[in-house]
Amino acid sequence: MDTDSSKERSFSLLQQRGIEADVLIPLIRNLEKAIGKEKAHEIARNTVIEIAREQGRRFSELSDRKDLDGFRQIQDTWSGAGTDLEIETIEDSPERLSFNVTNCRFAQMFKTLGATDLGSIFSCGRDFALSEGYSGDIQLTRTQTIMEGASFCDFRYSSSENSVSGSSEES
Repeated sequence: MDTDSSKERSFSLLQQRGIEADVLIPLIRNLEKAIGKEKAHEIARNTVIEIAREQGRRFSELSDRKDLDGFRQIQDTWSGAGTDLEIETIEDSPERLSFNVTNCRFAQMFKTLGATDLGSIFSCGRDFALSEGYSGDIQLTRTQTIMEGASFCDFRYSSSENSVSGSSEES
């Protein structure tokens, strides 16, 4: 599989997630029956985390900086912004990037598909690992998501210049 195919695609991130959902939702539902919901979700979650960390590493290659400013510069690439998300900026400083997602078409899509539990894994589950893959010096705090029923998603990125790259990764 060509790892640069995302650069050449002519469809949106939302469309890509929809294509993935068409295949993965039935697969995970069958795994739930075969091995149990908890184990099926654990496998899916771990797979998504691995993919997102690798995407973060690839995004870091697009930026000449590995800090929060570099992460911010490629935000449209990693966030799937545009019309798929409505974002309200709270703080945009050298040390912090804080925003709320007030409307999420990804959450709407998974709700329509009756799979918000999997949408949380396939979509929201990428966020922490993506920033970790980009740089161990970037910390994300998020306490709620639209996918899980909140009225907005609270993204709070901060720079932790004193941390060692990769030290915040979980296995």
